[in-house]
Amino acid sequence: MPSVFEQILARVAAALTAGAVTASDIDRGNEDGYGEDELPKINVKRGPSETSSHAQNLERTVANFEVEHHVAGAAWETLADALHIGAHAVIANDAPLAALGRGLRITGTEALAGSAEFVSGKLVARYQIQFLTRPGDPTRAIN
Repeated sequence: MPSVFEQILARVAAALTAGAVTASDIDRGNEDGYGEDELPKINVKRGPSETSSHAQNLERTVANFEVEHHVAGAAWETLADALHIGAHAVIANDAPLAALGRGLRITGTEALAGSAEFVSGKLVARYQIQFLTRPGDPTRAIN
């Protein structure tokens, strides 16, 4: 059984795949670049987490992840923002994701220009979510 954090990342990717998001594909943890013919693309990446004792026999984990919105075109910042808003609506309203964790929020965004081969860029949206588990069992969220 995967960890709750991995379940959250898989659910984010599945929700975006099933949602009405205009992207040619949803990736998980891709570190390679994209060609112009592959865009738009969304990439979900794991970030750091921090776990602390929350109560007797209960641990609280704050998990961070990124959703990268890759686009091509002269107005790439505007295109990336539109893709981000659509993706955020899907993630924020996904009931199975809400069952895995609480307090989903955007902690920031960053726009980064892309390759010199063609006009492109990405908007990185950083998210944070919290979940509870029992010590020694990071595979089951406690609601």
